[in-house]
Amino acid sequence: MAPPQHHHHHHPHHHHPHQQQMHLHSAQSLVQQMTMQGPPPPQSYQNHGSTPPTRWVAPRSRNLCYGGGSLDSSGSSNGGPGGGGLPPDSGLDSHPVLEKLRASNAYNPQEFDCSLKHGRVFIIKSYSEDDIHRSIKYSIWCSTEHGNKRLDSAFRTMSSKGPVYLLYSVNGSGHFCGVAEMRSPVDYGTSAGVWAQDKWKGKFDVHWLFVKDVPNSQLRHIRLENNDNKPVTNSRDTQEVPLEKAKQVLKIIAQYKHTTSIFDDFSHYEKKQEEEEVVKQSYEPAPIQNRSRIDQDRQK
Repeated sequence: MAPPQHHHHHHPHHHHPHQQQMHLHSAQSLVQQMTMQGPPPPQSYQNHGSTPPTRWVAPRSRNLCYGGGSLDSSGSSNGGPGGGGLPPDSGLDSHPVLEKLRASNAYNPQEFDCSLKHGRVFIIKSYSEDDIHRSIKYSIWCSTEHGNKRLDSAFRTMSSKGPVYLLYSVNGSGHFCGVAEMRSPVDYGTSAGVWAQDKWKGKFDVHWLFVKDVPNSQLRHIRLENNDNKPVTNSRDTQEVPLEKAKQVLKIIAQYKHTTSIFDDFSHYEKKQEEEEVVKQSYEPAPIQNRSRIDQDRQK
């Protein structure tokens, strides 16, 4: 039986103010979600009929971008240093692991030789800043299969005649977040098991030199002749930067007076990693014979 039809009293135009309010409300709640620490929950993009924006905002910059630092309920504006007249990286967000790393690595050296006589330089694009945190913490990196081969070959052909530098940028972040030097060939037989996704195979050693956020606007004027003359900021993962252009990029990064870096969010990523490891342990795989066929196939 069809449900009774109540159509005689309804005037469609009564709904419009409601709909507008709903849209307004959902837009506001989206902004509020984005200003909270951590990425917005996955459901926040449903029912909006659009894909998530490609722009990614680091936790340290969310309040600056959206709420001027006033929306953080914990009272600790995580907009990074600068608010209280403190110099960047002054240890506002200090953590024992970070203290140790800083003590043993002289990050952001005042003196840096950008006049590369020999050397190769590549852009590294990361899917997540979690992976940048792991790279700094463990002094390792892993690219795609194709990227690993390209970097491995460059490292072996340089064979200590000069450095292989890696310029890091998280997809959609609008900035470069640092520079590391490749320090070993790729070990294809090892998976580090620390990345945000499990799909990365292999690893190699890196030594981080610069850890600072350098906006794309500082580098956009440098164009790469080996990539259709596109700006260096428009590069894909493991895009090589010709030596003369690489010197310019390195010089700008080395001299840029930064106000933020991933160090501002180091505690955030430490906490996140600890939480993820607890979850991983609770899902320890059962012995092979107890697994379903699908799981066994997935292991191959």
